[in-house]
Amino acid sequence: MKYEELSKLGYPILSDKPLVVNNCSLGVRGKILVVSNNSFTIPIELRSFDEIWVMPETVISGLTLHVLAKHGKAVIILGKSGVSSVLLPISTKWLVRGDTVISQVKLFKTGRTIVARRIVEGIIRNIRSLLNYLVSKRIIERDTVDFAKRYVNRALERLDAAETINDIVSCEAEAWNYLYLALSERFEFFSGRVRRPPRDPLNALISYFNSILYGLFIRYILKSGLEPTVSFVHSPYGYKRFALAFDLKDVFAPATSVRSAIVITHNLYKRGLLEEAFESSDKGCFLREPYRSIIVRKFFNSLRRRINNYSYFMWMYRECVKLREFILGHRDSYDPWLWRRKKVSVEKEL
Repeated sequence: MKYEELSKLGYPILSDKPLVVNNCSLGVRGKILVVSNNSFTIPIELRSFDEIWVMPETVISGLTLHVLAKHGKAVIILGKSGVSSVLLPISTKWLVRGDTVISQVKLFKTGRTIVARRIVEGIIRNIRSLLNYLVSKRIIERDTVDFAKRYVNRALERLDAAETINDIVSCEAEAWNYLYLALSERFEFFSGRVRRPPRDPLNALISYFNSILYGLFIRYILKSGLEPTVSFVHSPYGYKRFALAFDLKDVFAPATSVRSAIVITHNLYKRGLLEEAFESSDKGCFLREPYRSIIVRKFFNSLRRRINNYSYFMWMYRECVKLREFILGHRDSYDPWLWRRKKVSVEKEL
């Protein structure tokens, strides 16, 4: 049986690539990770995975974390609102390269606006592709999408003349705002992007999926040898987090996290399941179980889909490598990843 079928029976593994677990206890015996709950005990060789994503209903001891770190395994903790911690072992093979760091800092000082403009161009073009996708799936009316695209195209035109980081960021913000305005026409409970905490199901899913992309990009940035704290669009000053991961995950968000959040919210809304799937209070709106496990599994499955022979996981890693090669002077330009949809596509969401 597949993991997806077994998880409906209480199987604690939601995905094997990457390894995602929930509702279980984790332990290590020798070179074996033992995943167990009341119904199952599953041995997994440590050499078979590079990182493990741990969801809220999982018990893991400090000793287990120590052994996983000793073997170079990253542990990403998923709380009820998304990624709450990324534990990267010192023994990991993902090393920041000194020559890349030096070149990255030099480029930030001399050409930050050049890179930022290219990143934001990719974000805006992918937002436009998302709007086309939403009208093709009849989630948003064509008139609403055409209105939003008019201003998204205007943001893209303004970007050509943007000279400062503030000008560039304002172009990106305009494109996102008109996407959210179009979504507010579809969902009466959605009035725009609210993050900390999210106040409605759509905001909750966007935040949750964006945090997963953030965790993935931390991995890929380090694996490719980039310095995660030196960013180009987001300010690297005063951040306690890895700002470069925010830059790059926003390029992929329209095709992955935001798209999945919209489609899942739309389908739950049509079926009258929003109140059952989400808990809302003064502290925010968050996913309930078992919907959290189901939706996380669906999202990781969607990231495994192949686009032009590569999964989204591989495209994300290649994006980091591409940026590194540009920073090191091995490429003449940096061209961000663009979401090129097939004319005929079949979506299987929750």
